[in-house]
Amino acid sequence: MRLLLAGVVVVAGLASGAPNPKISEGRRQFEDLEFEKAARTLAAAEATPGNDRLQVLEILELQGVLFGTMNKEAKARDAFRELLTLDPAFTLERSHPPRVRTPFYEAKAWVDSTAPLQVEPGATVDAKVTALTLTVKKDTLRLVKGARFFLLGGAEPAGRDVALTGNVATMAVDVPAASWRVHLLGARDAVLAELGPFEHRGSAAAVATTPEPAPASATTTVEAPGTGWLRPTSYALLGSGVVAVGVGVAFGLMSNEARARVAGATANDAGLIETLTQREAAALEARARSQATVANVLFGAGGALLVAGAVLFFVGAPAEPGPQVTLLLSPSSIGVAGVFP
Repeated sequence: MRLLLAGVVVVAGLASGAPNPKISEGRRQFEDLEFEKAARTLAAAEATPGNDRLQVLEILELQGVLFGTMNKEAKARDAFRELLTLDPAFTLERSHPPRVRTPFYEAKAWVDSTAPLQVEPGATVDAKVTALTLTVKKDTLRLVKGARFFLLGGAEPAGRDVALTGNVATMAVDVPAASWRVHLLGARDAVLAELGPFEHRGSAAAVATTPEPAPASATTTVEAPGTGWLRPTSYALLGSGVVAVGVGVAFGLMSNEARARVAGATANDAGLIETLTQREAAALEARARSQATVANVLFGAGGALLVAGAVLFFVGAPAEPGPQVTLLLSPSSIGVAGVFP
């Protein structure tokens, strides 16, 4: 199972590491046009051990924009290359001047031609699962230094760090079945990506969980559970979904308004906005991104609630009389009999 970072489904919630105040300090200095101070502060933020993935991506984005603004094209391109290698779907705000956009698009073309980070999780499996592995198939910038393995539901929840040997990180285990996830680690144990969960089962576990066949002609009668709660629950879900979508629309409109203020600002020949200060423009962009994120989350949640409510509404339709279902089990067949309304 080979994974390109562009197509990896990461774990549901990105783990949040310790706060790194140097990031917000560097952003503030950049907004105040203290570019040299911001560059030093962001270098200190990058050197802080244990940055999580979101912090790594934020530092690289800030460095790319900062160096581009300072006309340090090579440094901007290098920062954007790392950023796009780790997050190929990243897009740059259109409000940035050409001296920022140019190195970004050059970095994007380079990453597209070389392919982003490519890894392959796996396991050694026999009667039991005896090892979990992560193989780095492609890492042009040599960003990955190791892996942090997590066994889910076991006695080792904290994770175990393993350095790469060659291009493979291996954690020895001895379990009938393994549900696990893994973090890719960079320099100073920074988390570059979070992958998983993955499932592996040894042959002994498969045998142990195989159910015994039912005796010939065994008959079991199962009363269908009551469904009277489904309709009220569906009304609650539908109402919540409508509210979530409505609030999402409101946040979307606010985000569009903030972006429109920046997009409509007048820029001089150097690409700098004149009708807004740099700080005001940056604040509006940050607010627009935050509101757009909230809107997207609410749209997704609202849509899911509406779908779930509709399903429960139809499934929970009253039926008279209640169904009684009989399951007929034998070693070679399964039969269903009963009375349905």
